Amino acid sequence: MATKSKVKVKLVRSSVKEELLAAEQLSAEQNQIINHRGSPLLVLGSAGTGKTSTLIKAVANRKAVANRIAQGSDANTILAITYGRQSASRLRDQIAAANPLLHTVIEPIARTFHSIAFLILNDQLLDEDGSKYVLLSGAEQDALITQLLQIDSQRLAQNPQLEIWPKELIPALTTRGFAKELRDF
Repeated sequence: MATKSKVKVKLVRSSVKEELLAAEQLSAEQNQIINHRGSPLLVLGSAGTGKTSTLIKAVANRKAVANRIAQGSDANTILAITYGRQSASRLRDQIAAANPLLHTVIEPIARTFHSIAFLILNDQLLDEDGSKYVLLSGAEQDALITQLLQIDSQRLAQNPQLEIWPKELIPALTTRGFAKELRDF
């Protein structure tokens, strides 16, 4: 009879390739960004101009003199907004990997425009019971709409006189295509 061996698992953060610029490679504008304090700052530039590297160096790079987190700034007061989920995730990983001992946050430092907008709206909008709203994925939306259409279809089967949908749409209520079109609408 074979015995089971106990496997020891050690969780480690995957290494993030450090693509940060050395201090001597920084432009005057990048140094201004890294050293900026006291007010919000909008950093604009086209792809490949070093925005991400500059932000990481300014926020959390352990080699940077102007590292905000190492200088005692609360990581929860720093927000980097980027365009897509993948770039926000990559930016969060790079910031965390740059200075892992000082990086503990309640909310992510890097977010998308959509994510921060939802966070702001959700802070203002509460259900009657005080709970916050939740974003549904496309698949979750499809499932919920399909379920609601199924309920309407059953109600109409029990009482054809109900006027809850235009007559020409009633045959489409139970189709996936109609649910998708309704979600897109």
